Amino acid sequence: MDGKVSVADAVAILQYIANKDKFGLDAQALDNADVYNRGDGITARDALSIQKLDSGIISELPESYSGSGKVTTDDAPETTTTTTTTTTTTAPVPAINTRTESFESGSDGWEGRGGAILASEKNHYYSGGSSIIVSDRSKSWNGINYTLNSDFNYNANLQYRSNDKYLQQTCPEQGKVVKESYSDINGNKSLNVYFPYGYVPSKKYNVFYLMHGGGENENTIFSSDVKMHQILDWMIKNGEIEPMIVVTPTFNGCPSSDGNMGAGTVWNEMRQSIIPFVEKKYSTYAEGNTSVDNLKATRYHRAYGGFSMGGGSTWNMLINNLDICAYCMPLSGHCWGGLSAIQSAIDKSGYSQREYFILAATGDQDLAYNNMLGLINPMKQDTKHFTYTSDFSQGNFYFLVANSNDGVKKTHWWGYVRWYIMDALPYFFHEGN
Repeated sequence: MDGKVSVADAVAILQYIANKDKFGLDAQALDNADVYNRGDGITARDALSIQKLDSGIISELPESYSGSGKVTTDDAPETTTTTTTTTTTTAPVPAINTRTESFESGSDGWEGRGGAILASEKNHYYSGGSSIIVSDRSKSWNGINYTLNSDFNYNANLQYRSNDKYLQQTCPEQGKVVKESYSDINGNKSLNVYFPYGYVPSKKYNVFYLMHGGGENENTIFSSDVKMHQILDWMIKNGEIEPMIVVTPTFNGCPSSDGNMGAGTVWNEMRQSIIPFVEKKYSTYAEGNTSVDNLKATRYHRAYGGFSMGGGSTWNMLINNLDICAYCMPLSGHCWGGLSAIQSAIDKSGYSQREYFILAATGDQDLAYNNMLGLINPMKQDTKHFTYTSDFSQGNFYFLVANSNDGVKKTHWWGYVRWYIMDALPYFFHEGN
């Protein structure tokens, strides 16, 4: 009823289908929600149409009409960005299977979200003789889920590479780094926001929160020493990643009674202050709505990573904020809670392996290497929670190790870590959307 269409509307439809008494919609909302095969009532297909509009696969709603009427195409229009010297064309978003599910033979590819359980039943239906029933919904966001396949060309065995050319000169298409000040649960603080060349407030962007290490601050990553902004500029220009927002907050000033300099508790500031501040102001998939329910609904468009103590904070982000952040990139950092804390968090969330993704990295001469191996190797053996591969269309966990076979020791230093980010970041934001 707010005049906007977002993933939150799809969630509302699925909640209504699952439990009309608890998640009721008024007559106007029901009419607005009927956007697939319009005129036949509310089904899960309406929710999928909204997700397709949100991801750019279709351009308008309703997608189709009951009986005769207009039907939109599934192919998104090709978009072209032109500079004075270069034209960059992005591939159209692939069409997905738009079959109408009758659920005559089961769930037809749909699955339970969180702890929800799906089953075919014959007491209610819109066509055929069956429908799907959702049970065991222990949380409001639990429900029915359909995972769209991405067309990203993954390498199942990602290897370390660097690219010093990205440091030798500035990119002709430069993004912008803005320093922001905010008041939060830990007082008055600052963070930096990188937004890409050609940033348009009306467009939605994925957002990557990237944390510094011990003895550093929010300015380290975009400094003249690390030059992460310059690497991002070139990656975006060359089509290695989609334009995205990158935020560098700080754990300095967070409670540190655990002995981890604030890195162990910054996850709470991320949840209570940093993410709401950033995503109310900038154009992310949250669209300014930073309620917990909407942050959960947009979690596939949010990632967190960090180096050293920031790497430790990444594991804690996974343990405490998995419900609002689907992608994690721990870099040369130890998990203070250990494997059991990670497993417990995943079990508590009710997520399947297709709903969270971890790409960790370090160097073979990094002081964190052996500590990370002590966690990574048991994770590889834990096939209940993890499938080991960097092809995230098939698995959800990978450990990138930069070896020193070239005679250059890959130690605990941003000079190597920035390339881990360059290598790993293209593998984020493709699944679950």
